[in-house]
Amino acid sequence: MKVDCFELLHRIVRIANCAVHDYPRALKDILRLVSQLFPMEDCTLFLLGRDGDLLVLSIAASGDELLTPCAISAKSFPGGGALLRRHPEYHQGTLYVPVFCCKQDYGLLAVSTAGKQPVSPQELECLTSIGEELAFLARNAAIHVEDSWRMEQFAFLSDLGRQLTQAHQLKELLSTAAKSIHRHSQAACVILRPLIGGTVMGSSYLRLDNAVRKHRSLLQQLEEEQSPRALNRTSPLYSSDLARSEENFPSQMVVIPLFFQQHAMGTLTLFFSREMAERPFASKDATKEFYTSVGSQIAHALDRVSTLERLETLSAENDLKFRELSLLYRSFRAIHSTLNLNELMHLILSAATVPAGGGFERAMLFTINERSGILQGMLGVSQEGAALIFSSLDDRVAWEQPRVDADIREALRQLPFCQQVMRQRLPLDADDNALARAVLKGRVIFVSKPGDEPPSGAAMAEELQLGPYACAPLRGKDRPLGVLVVDSCTTRRAIGLDRLRFLELFAHQASSAMENSLLLQRLETVNRDLRETQERLIHGEKLAALGELAASIAHELKTPLVPIGGFAQRLSRLVSPGSKEAEYCDIIARETRRMEQILSEILAFSKKQLLCFGECQADKVIEQALTLEEDALKTAHIEVVLDISNALSPFQGDSQKLLQVLINLIDNARHVMTDGGTLTIRAYPSSQRGKDAIAIEIKDTGGGIPNAVLKEIFTPFYTTKAQGTGLGLSISQRIIQQHRGSIEIQNDQDGAVFTIHLPLKASLEPFI
Repeated sequence: MKVDCFELLHRIVRIANCAVHDYPRALKDILRLVSQLFPMEDCTLFLLGRDGDLLVLSIAASGDELLTPCAISAKSFPGGGALLRRHPEYHQGTLYVPVFCCKQDYGLLAVSTAGKQPVSPQELECLTSIGEELAFLARNAAIHVEDSWRMEQFAFLSDLGRQLTQAHQLKELLSTAAKSIHRHSQAACVILRPLIGGTVMGSSYLRLDNAVRKHRSLLQQLEEEQSPRALNRTSPLYSSDLARSEENFPSQMVVIPLFFQQHAMGTLTLFFSREMAERPFASKDATKEFYTSVGSQIAHALDRVSTLERLETLSAENDLKFRELSLLYRSFRAIHSTLNLNELMHLILSAATVPAGGGFERAMLFTINERSGILQGMLGVSQEGAALIFSSLDDRVAWEQPRVDADIREALRQLPFCQQVMRQRLPLDADDNALARAVLKGRVIFVSKPGDEPPSGAAMAEELQLGPYACAPLRGKDRPLGVLVVDSCTTRRAIGLDRLRFLELFAHQASSAMENSLLLQRLETVNRDLRETQERLIHGEKLAALGELAASIAHELKTPLVPIGGFAQRLSRLVSPGSKEAEYCDIIARETRRMEQILSEILAFSKKQLLCFGECQADKVIEQALTLEEDALKTAHIEVVLDISNALSPFQGDSQKLLQVLINLIDNARHVMTDGGTLTIRAYPSSQRGKDAIAIEIKDTGGGIPNAVLKEIFTPFYTTKAQGTGLGLSISQRIIQQHRGSIEIQNDQDGAVFTIHLPLKASLEPFI
């Protein structure tokens, strides 16, 4: 049949122009038209892939199937020479016509003429023109499909961007992205893994088809192995040789590193069971560009969410710091409202436990006894107890001027919890309890399991029913003051790092307040001592002037007393015994002797005493004094009880002066026991200002001394006796002070007790 080439081309162009969307159908219609008009058995169009090396699709004029996938190398194909030289060629009864346009190869048109006559030159020219039309149609199809696919990609990217923008949490973002990509890409498996901190791979988010669900662990293993490689090379990693023996296992994988502004954000891994570009005429390069764009968009979203989470974290931290500062400021105002140490301890623990303050369930204060090396429980306050001081949580005045009167302090101390804390005694040993560790190491110690502590700590935890607790040391400028303990006895929750940081800051404020209070106490003590010293100096000056005056008067009075007494004794011998005159002479002589004794005491008080130190035995001095007073004590019906320790050591002193002191004290005790009684004398080892000493106690049963008299008992010339001078105890006190000792008096239930402390070694410093 003779073919009208012009008419054929006209009809082919009409078919091509009508092929708006269904290009495969148009190509098949053209091939059927050609096969009908040309003397041939069959007519098949082979289309090249994007790389130009493989024939990937075939369209036959016969049959109903439009496209048939294939994978034939263009070089080894029988008609490869025609494609290479772009000129029709015969090969084993088949004519191969190259399909190309604008220097771009699109495939081969194979026309089978087996058993028929070869085509004529005019027909060959016509087939060549048909090949060009087919090339134009294939190019238009590729452009159309490419544009359509790009529009779909743009629509998807827009939709993905909208969904990612709505995600404000990392978990929500990863889940949304993985789900959307899996639905659009037709990948068998999608794995999205963020990079945490720029260095550590986080947990992956995975979406996969049911057909490959059984290969989940293997797919995750592959992703974990390849993701670091893709991040290191900073470009997508493609693998098309994943063929394994497992059924339905994906054959291809792409790992896309997610970078935003040169910062790694994670990886996106896709597994495909088919070619990534499975559409007719679709470009694999366009598909790769698409997934790269998807990766960029996800990386941008990850950076946005990470930045948002950092901002939220920073905002939360700032809010926490602001709250902590507010609480610290409020607590600072409260605990610095007083300098009284007793009130301050109650304020510190109450501010630490009240909900509007520290908010801890319970707080305890332990102080250090440096001499014994013991941590002693001083006070314990719970939230119920703190409400007694800070009753109104929102009352500003209650925080700036808290009320901590004696009744409230006593009520807090009588609470069972406070009583339990006050009974606690812990050794200052870091290996024994957490409180000591906090003090000795100078840092906050948290104990999550109180029962696992060493014996003392575990016993305290059991008695106080402690939950997880923290110990914060209270330190002054140059020494530890104690330790603040807080616990969670009800909730049993661990105390978080932010709460431990708050406790550390709170303890620092409390330490500062306690240091100020102790400093004020020391200043008050020094000021009081200075006032007492000043009063003693003034009093001493007055006594010195009085002593000089008294010595002068005594000296002048003593001179005429000698002849008065002598003449009174002479007159008593001249008068009749028992007469009125004899009685008068006895009165004159007796009163003269009393006056001489008074003047002798005044002269002894006014003169500066010199001591002769030597080795003394307390028991011998006591024995000698009792011997001299024995008759007087028996006459007064007074029983003497001695309690002399065998561990007494010799000491340095003036035995005669000490004998004078003991005689004076025994004589005073005898005078107050008018109806008889018991005189108890004890001597035992003691200490004075940290040095070895002995103590001598003289106790009577005379009913004691009134408090008003106790204050003036050692004042010169102060006496309650009808015939006393008031100098005996003053002289005794001076003698004891010259020995660098002390004399004290106190009442017990039976009478008065004088206690003398004398150091074993004499001091070389002069007594003023």
